[in-house]
Amino acid sequence: MDASSKGKGTSGTRSLTGCGCRKMRYLWQTLAAICLLALGGMVWSCSNVNKYDESKYERKYEGYSEERLKKIIDDNPSNLEAYAELGRHYMELGWSDTITQDKYWALGCENFKRAGERGHAIAQYNVGVCYINGWGVEKDENEAYKWWMMGASQGYPSAEAAVGKCHFNGWGVPKDEKEAMKWWRKAADSNDIDGMVAMAYSYFMGTGVEKDNEEGLKWAQKAADLGDDSALMYYKYVVIGDNAQEN
Repeated sequence: MDASSKGKGTSGTRSLTGCGCRKMRYLWQTLAAICLLALGGMVWSCSNVNKYDESKYERKYEGYSEERLKKIIDDNPSNLEAYAELGRHYMELGWSDTITQDKYWALGCENFKRAGERGHAIAQYNVGVCYINGWGVEKDENEAYKWWMMGASQGYPSAEAAVGKCHFNGWGVPKDEKEAMKWWRKAADSNDIDGMVAMAYSYFMGTGVEKDNEEGLKWAQKAADLGDDSALMYYKYVVIGDNAQEN
């Protein structure tokens, strides 16, 4: 998004708010509530399970069949990436076949665990996602936190952002907004989008940190530059709208 488009969006929002369009105002108030829920909510999708840090692990088995992955594991039982890819394969099968979904998800989580127990950080993160959602395992916030901490201790940004959510929501640990901010900052400093969005909302709302719209905007823009403009939209249509109404 270039500077001119940002300027147009801002000025357009000010005039919209000032014109007394109450229905639009209510719409963005609803959006604000949704954003707050998203900050610490259970907004995990299949894309989260498959989030991958190619700078650390080359995904060289992507698209391989179940049989081929099993053959690779039989030939080399210490191949952690093959276990992790087999886990993704089963998770995707579960998404496409709701009748046997639980069976595939259980197999997926089992293979994530095999890789995670031997130090594969992304597999550790994926096990945490399975536990927080109850995908193939009994839902367990304590287990989710444990596995996410394993990944976070290795510096995996998605796991760091997830640990932040645990502290924000009290999943497996006491609620602590300041501790959540610490972990979100770690993730955001490593260019994790979830961490950046959480940082932005925290500064906009003053959760775990002193309210600072300018700092929130900085993180919102960084997230938008990487493809997630939800916090930037919140700023444009809610934060600016509130300020305009007060003035």
